[in-house]
Amino acid sequence: MNKPTVSDKSTLKDLINYRLRVLAQDGRVYIGLLLAFDAHMNLVLADCIEERLPEQQLKTLQHDPKHLPKPQKRTLGLAILRGEHVLSTLVESPPTLTKRERAHAQTKHKKKQVSKKQRATKASVGRVASSSLAADAAAAAAAAARPRPGRFQAPPGFRRR
Repeated sequence: MNKPTVSDKSTLKDLINYRLRVLAQDGRVYIGLLLAFDAHMNLVLADCIEERLPEQQLKTLQHDPKHLPKPQKRTLGLAILRGEHVLSTLVESPPTLTKRERAHAQTKHKKKQVSKKQRATKASVGRVASSSLAADAAAAAAAAARPRPGRFQAPPGFRRR
């Protein structure tokens, strides 16, 4: 398996969107996508999986070193790890997309949404133009029947300067 290349002097800021393996003080291992962190080293991991060794397997491992323990896995999803429990972080894999590719995908998505809105407004304008005169007259009568909002009324006790 190829190890991701990360410089020795990289910070957590450089590892955002990387898949990390975080070792906690109690021996648990959390594997997930780093979304955010703060000054206390609290970590937010997406698609997080928790791995731990049950105590029974630890005891058998102490008596029989040849016995291979099988870690229990539990899916957590989005998880927040408190910084005081974090011992170390290891890079599992790099992000699936580069920053440029993510930005390109995001702009593409925005353009798609804008064109979808434009098509929806064109379709609604077409429907209004093709509606019958009776429907237009009924809509105009309903609009005239609604009271128009008057001038803004200040609440009691409000003073102008």
